[in-house]
Amino acid sequence: MKRPFPAYKGDDPFVFISYSHRDSAAVFKEIAWLKSQGFNIWYDEGIEAGREWRDEIATAISRASVLVYFVTPESVASENCRNEVNFASDELTPILTVYLKPTELPGGLRLTISTRQAINRYDLSMDEYSHKLNVSLAEYVGMAPLPIQTGSPVSSRFRYWLILAAIILIGGGALIYIVPGIVPDIVPDMVDGVVNGFDDDRSQSPVLPESRLRSIAVLPFQNLNQDPVFDQISDGIALDLVNGLSKIHAIRVAAATSSFAFKNQYSDVSAIGKKLKVDTVLEGSVRIIDDIARINVQLLLVEDGYQLWSESYDRPFTDVLALQDDVAALILNSVRLHLIDKSAVNEGSVALGSYNLYLIARDNMRERTEQSLLLAKSQFTEALALDPEYGPAWADLARTVLLLSDLQYGDVPFIEAKEEAKQMLARAFELEPELSSAYATEGFLYLNEANQMEALSSFHRAIATDPNNAYAHFMISEILASSGNFAGALKELEVAYALDSRHPVIQYRLVIYYLGQGNFSGVRQSVRPDQALLADALIDFRLGREADGIVKATEYLNLEESGFAGIHLRMELARRYYYKLKNIDMAQKTISETNAFAGRVYFQALEYPEVAYQLLKKIPDGYHNRFSKFLLARSEIRTGRFDDCLDAVGYQSVETMPIRGEIYLGLPGNELSLAFFAAYCLSELGRVEEAARLQEELMRYHRLAIQQGEPPGYFRLLARLELLGGNHDEAVRLLQEAYANQALDWTDLGNPWYDVLRSRPDFVALVEAVYGHMNQQRQQLGWPPVQPIE
Repeated sequence: MKRPFPAYKGDDPFVFISYSHRDSAAVFKEIAWLKSQGFNIWYDEGIEAGREWRDEIATAISRASVLVYFVTPESVASENCRNEVNFASDELTPILTVYLKPTELPGGLRLTISTRQAINRYDLSMDEYSHKLNVSLAEYVGMAPLPIQTGSPVSSRFRYWLILAAIILIGGGALIYIVPGIVPDIVPDMVDGVVNGFDDDRSQSPVLPESRLRSIAVLPFQNLNQDPVFDQISDGIALDLVNGLSKIHAIRVAAATSSFAFKNQYSDVSAIGKKLKVDTVLEGSVRIIDDIARINVQLLLVEDGYQLWSESYDRPFTDVLALQDDVAALILNSVRLHLIDKSAVNEGSVALGSYNLYLIARDNMRERTEQSLLLAKSQFTEALALDPEYGPAWADLARTVLLLSDLQYGDVPFIEAKEEAKQMLARAFELEPELSSAYATEGFLYLNEANQMEALSSFHRAIATDPNNAYAHFMISEILASSGNFAGALKELEVAYALDSRHPVIQYRLVIYYLGQGNFSGVRQSVRPDQALLADALIDFRLGREADGIVKATEYLNLEESGFAGIHLRMELARRYYYKLKNIDMAQKTISETNAFAGRVYFQALEYPEVAYQLLKKIPDGYHNRFSKFLLARSEIRTGRFDDCLDAVGYQSVETMPIRGEIYLGLPGNELSLAFFAAYCLSELGRVEEAARLQEELMRYHRLAIQQGEPPGYFRLLARLELLGGNHDEAVRLLQEAYANQALDWTDLGNPWYDVLRSRPDFVALVEAVYGHMNQQRQQLGWPPVQPIE
């Protein structure tokens, strides 16, 4: 067969491919995909079977980062393949086996590779296989896995951003993690790539997840006659329902083989539903009396066993097949209608198919993962193709487009996303001038533009139009929190949760608030029963029990399919690994699983500030957002570029720093840190008076925020401001308070503004306490101790 590309000949890490030439058609597709994912590939390029073992093959194996052995009956029979695997084992080259077909290994080969990592290609979905192979190889070659391509190629002028950042926002408040791997020896090449663009011909169609938001299991109906003859009727109706429901777009139905395993097990329907991982369960019974068949059916919510719907049907028992078809059709129609809001259908002219799609898309939008948002966008678009006059679909499509921007969960530049969203929003208002969801999306757009006054006005108009708009209450909470009014923020958030406790973002945000307050009973009451491990893990983290929390979080993630909570728990895990336990490798590995464009820039920026600076300074004017400015300013401080830092934060004078505002006490999110960076740089540059005035304003903000319930993290923030004012004793006292409240870590203490304290015994003792706690938790996990940075 024609070779797909030349074998790699350079000095960078590469993957050696061992395969049988009889499998070339399948293997060439595999290695072409691997090359597209950024891996360097060495293979023999078609050496004929029977050729002698060659020195260059041995050299390639000994130099390879990993040997991938594609296992098939043909490769097992190949002497060349066996020689390659054995030589790799002798040379201590890692071996990864990929089974393309079920294959029985001979004893010698089984002994060689039995302890090696294996992936069963034939036994996994394409998504599972691609992700597992990508991540495994990335670990061997020491790079971050490139995202599995799920869309059209990104233009080269935005490629820098895909390498640079995955920015995750919860509503208006930023929980931000940046990640793809950078190490010092590849900086020049990467920077060239950032400036000049990257070659990329990957253009696969999106691979989108199935919806988990409309799921149902149909249990076998009970035969109340106790006569096995009638089993065929009860089972037949249930099977007809499984088949019928499976044809409804985007409703996930548990396979009959799974649900029928619970036949005659009716003690706890909710428990069965949880085992089948569905939202609802349909159960029923059949009784034949005097030639009349009575069929009782009920639809139950798995979460709490609540009955969503029930019905009874009486039919003549004459034609069994006709009976099954008739009853199954009636039940199917009722269940299908129950999965949407009937009142919305009755009150408007929207097509049933369009509205069903809209509801499913809206739930996918709420999940806040890039893939769920891509799926939501396609479903909103499909719904509007069926009914272009439905305003709420236009409003939520606009919000989805904004959520897919690079300020949120995607990679589309915000400048482009907002223009597209504005057009959709205009159409929504044209169709329904007082549409609550459109006002909420408008507020979200304003908030992304850092226009809090207009955002707050839009969210209040959304609530005036619909007092039950939970999302609008939630976003008002985010604005209040970012402005230092934490008490008011919690009140609004609790209103939002009361209105929509199933919204994953609202629920998770409430959990985070309760954690900050130390309200652990509130945490446990805010999660579903199946999320108890999630609550326990987060509580352990809050109490400084990182090792226990990691064990529980990992167990929960093994059970959790995906979704908002799972993604943000991985982010929290990454933070714990790095900030609390000083394990950058585990942090990078964990964060790389969060979304398609996750990588390693954030953690590497802490280790290599010069690397971050070289990348961040290349972002064109107009494409910086608050977080990229934060990273740039931080890297400039760490590298002593104080004048450049002032430019990055936009400092002109104390009066121009937005510390005060008409609707908020202080600075939202990262802008607070930018203001501190400005004050610190002014101090380092000898502009003492300006630094003191800015420090005074920041102190005023923090004191007001503390009065409004700011969480214990403020101890650390106040300490750095006290240092600017020369109050060293108070600064150390505040840092000790922060440590006692689990709000201090080794990265905090490594910041340059603490250099003035490093000779003080009380500060030295504090550093030793932080590292002592860290090493105690590391020991519990079986990791070696680490020493403080000199």
